[in-house]
Amino acid sequence: MEPNQPKNLTVPFIIGGSLLLFTFAAGAWAFASSNSNQTDSPNNSQLSSTTSIFSGNTTTNTSSSKYKNGTYASLGSYDSPGGIEQLGVSVTISNDIITDVSFIMKSKGTSGEYQQLYISEAKNLIVGKTVDSDFNFSSVNGASLTNEGFISALANIKSQAKA
Repeated sequence: MEPNQPKNLTVPFIIGGSLLLFTFAAGAWAFASSNSNQTDSPNNSQLSSTTSIFSGNTTTNTSSSKYKNGTYASLGSYDSPGGIEQLGVSVTISNDIITDVSFIMKSKGTSGEYQQLYISEAKNLIVGKTVDSDFNFSSVNGASLTNEGFISALANIKSQAKA
C-alpha cells in the first residue's frame, strides 16, 4: 500500500448516514407516541383564560366514590416574594385516587426556576394518593411556596369533581 493514497469513504458515509437517519426517525416516533397520550392536558391558552376548567373523560363511578372519575384542570395561585404566582395543574382521578398529574409553568425568572424544581419531583409525591390526602409538603425539591399553588388548584378541582 502506498502512502498518501486517498481512501474510499463512500461506504462508511452511507452506513453512518443511514444509522443517523434511522436513529432520528425512531426518536421522532417515540416522541410522538409518548405525547399522544396527553390529549386531555390543558394548554397554556386554556389555563390563562380561566381559573377553573373541566377537561373531559368523565366515566361512571361507584356509589362510594366521593369524586367523579375524569381529568380536571385548574389554575392555582400562591404568594411569592415577587408577588402572586400561578401554576397550571391537571389531575386525573379514578375511584378517588389521583392516577396522573401534570403541570404548566406560569412563571418566569426565579419563581419559574422554583416551579421547574417543584414539577420535576411533585408527581412522584402526588400520584397514587387519594384526592383528600394531606399535600401540605414543607418543601419539594427546594421549592417551598410552589406547593401552595398545587393545593389552590386542587381545591378548585375537588369542587369540579364532587360526586
